[in-house]
Amino acid sequence: MSLIFERRPNYFQILFLCLAMAPTGLALRYIINRVNVGSDENLFESTATQLYISARIPAFQEEKQRSRFFPFKRRIMDWIQVGDLIKKIEGEPVETYEDLIQVLEKFPNKNRVKVEILRPSATDTTISFHIAKDILSSGALWEIPHSVYVLDAYRGGASERAGMKKGDLIL
Repeated sequence: MSLIFERRPNYFQILFLCLAMAPTGLALRYIINRVNVGSDENLFESTATQLYISARIPAFQEEKQRSRFFPFKRRIMDWIQVGDLIKKIEGEPVETYEDLIQVLEKFPNKNRVKVEILRPSATDTTISFHIAKDILSSGALWEIPHSVYVLDAYRGGASERAGMKKGDLIL
């Protein structure tokens, strides 16, 4: 092997240069990774309501169908989930429990009402349901202070390592 380096000293210089640059490249890569991971930014969205669902509520979703001869609506049984937030009742925005009572009083003869909920765990998804009106006055609803929910947590950041994830409410 020493004969190769004696005949062609350029090979020795190239090998020495490669061995010297390897630790430098690794150190540079480490520094770049440390600088990029330094930020732990999360995306938050303010909730438009303070009405938090604290128990699963049976509900129906209406799905518009088209048959060959006429359109019709099909009712699908579903659940309003714990953690959902009520945004509107019968198309009217509600923010507090007081607003909810005022809107429900406008519809004394209705047994079922249309409710639009915000599902933070599904990242800002609004879903419409039809539910029994008396369920809203039961203990399935809490009024919470103004809050924000997490739209996205920085991957590998301190928040994600602490367990924060999309849809978490921060009171």
